[in-house]
Amino acid sequence: MKQKSPIVSWLGLNRSLGQQKNLSVLLGIINAVLVLILCFHVLAPPLVIVYDRGEKNFMQAKRLNVEVTTSDLEKVASEFVIARYQWDQFDKNSILKGITPIISKNLVRKVEKELTKLSKQFPKDKLISQSIANLKTNVSMEKILISFDRILKVDGIPLVTPIEIEFLMKEDKANYLNPLGIYINNLVQYEAI
Repeated sequence: MKQKSPIVSWLGLNRSLGQQKNLSVLLGIINAVLVLILCFHVLAPPLVIVYDRGEKNFMQAKRLNVEVTTSDLEKVASEFVIARYQWDQFDKNSILKGITPIISKNLVRKVEKELTKLSKQFPKDKLISQSIANLKTNVSMEKILISFDRILKVDGIPLVTPIEIEFLMKEDKANYLNPLGIYINNLVQYEAI
């Protein structure tokens, strides 16, 4: 067998390394272009499609830092009052499901204990519903104060109780159920007897 000369082998190896170098540079450029395209698409504002009554509306979204206002705090407190105190038939689980997205984890346990005690007070043979009226809010720098009339109906007979609730709020992680990230951290309820 005839062996190749070292010079021919060396030239072949250099040619092969040169081709691999050119291929690596080309693939690196392609990779850089793909990364730039990916970054452009990730950082671009999303297209929002709103489907309303059979009509599609296309909107370009903007990324903004949203400031929490007093009306946002009032809205969260009012949502809590409606979800907690207004029901056609008492169901502890559905009440908890309605208020859990807007209250802190510590307060969930406190409200759950309160609802368990309340469920034991209601007679099983009576038709009981509850609603609210005259909802008034007062927001100051220290607290949020909501007053309303709780109307408890037992077999259609209304029992009206004025209630005042003082809320303490906190900001935490936002999620799709609570996009502003405002949570009720504590509450004190005053009830006329």
